[in-house]
This record gives sequence, structure tokens and C-alpha cells, in this order.
Amino acid sequence: MGLGHKVAENSFFKLFIFGILPHGVIELPINLLTQVMGVYLCIMVTKCVRKKISKSELKDACICSLKTFVFFEIPCLVIAALIESNLTPLIMDFFL
Repeated sequence: MGLGHKVAENSFFKLFIFGILPHGVIELPINLLTQVMGVYLCIMVTKCVRKKISKSELKDACICSLKTFVFFEIPCLVIAALIESNLTPLIMDFFL
């Protein structure tokens, strides 16, 4: 049977636990970290425009954020994508 049939015969709670939670555990904190980094960079750019920090401090903040994005966030999102595409269907087939 298809996914729609499984959703109709099972509760939303089961669908959430076995369908969304396995990869969402990784994706949600990474999403929050990305948003926090965006706000941090916005604050740093504003401070630089107002001459409260130097351009080198802004450059350091941008480099730090870029390193975090490339070496932490992207690998975590790749892992979450692999879980979502490979593991989640197996879990849903087994439990639903």
C-alpha cells in the first residue's frame, strides 16, 4: 500500500515519531544554528557600518561563520538527508 493509506490508518503521533523525528533531530538544531549565525552576522555588519567594530573584526566573524557552515552544518545536513532518504522509509515500513 502507499503512504497515504498508511497515514490514514495510523495516528499522526506514530507518523511523527517514525517519519519525521529520525532526521528532524539533526535538521532542527542545524536550522536554528543557521538562523542564529545570520542574526550574528547582521549585528556585526551593523556594528561595522556604525564604526563600532573594525572591518577586520567583521572579516573574522564572516570567516568563523563560513567555517562553521562548511565544516559543521553542511555535513550534518548531508547526514540528515541520508537518514531521510534511506533509513526513514525502512523505519516507516517496519513500524507503520
